[in-house]
Amino acid sequence: MTNYLKKSDFDQSKFYKVPKTIWIDDRIMDDKRGNHFAVRLYMGVGDKIKLSERKHTKENDSSFVDLKGKYFCTLPVKTAREELGLKRGKYNDAKAFLKEIGLIHFEEQEEKKEGVASRIYMTPWEVWVKKNGLYSDGEWIVQPSSKDFYNPKDIVTVQPTFEEIKEIEQAPTKDIAEQTGEDFSTYRDTPDFDESVKAETTTERQFIPPPKPKIIQVVVPKRRSRIN
Repeated sequence: MTNYLKKSDFDQSKFYKVPKTIWIDDRIMDDKRGNHFAVRLYMGVGDKIKLSERKHTKENDSSFVDLKGKYFCTLPVKTAREELGLKRGKYNDAKAFLKEIGLIHFEEQEEKKEGVASRIYMTPWEVWVKKNGLYSDGEWIVQPSSKDFYNPKDIVTVQPTFEEIKEIEQAPTKDIAEQTGEDFSTYRDTPDFDESVKAETTTERQFIPPPKPKIIQVVVPKRRSRIN
């Protein structure tokens, strides 16, 4: 099969996309297994994953979508050599390195079969950085969010700082006896004790109307008129 990049009618405006900050992370660029070889392979996997997504959404081709709805690609060593200029040794090193640090995921075939390539999944760079941070020139540009971050001791000389969240213990609420300073222990057997305490310790004042005044009616007898 002819390399599609060598076809005369290939769209020359097409290009690979690669995260800018991947070039400055010491853990990738200072590792002999990584370096620009790993970046090239990661870039190629990303391009193939985009193609899988485009085939699914535009052409309704689900050949590169698994049962969980995740996109994957295949990128065997022959394709990597033709499209990315990676020879077998560098390809194998870069592939193993990217899997180790969590940027790609794949399962090795139990039995190598000719013409059958492994499914390769990809972790987006921004997702990886959020977990593992961004380490450049011996300092943390972005602090990792997980303590289980990629941490090669021969490259990382400054460890990140993780802020510990301290739980604030809330003091128990005082009961009525503590609030008023009164001893209610002798009234525990009193019927409706709780209701009586609530009534006496409530902060609201109840209005009690004054008693109505008693009206005393005095009957004065009429005087009889005297007849002369």
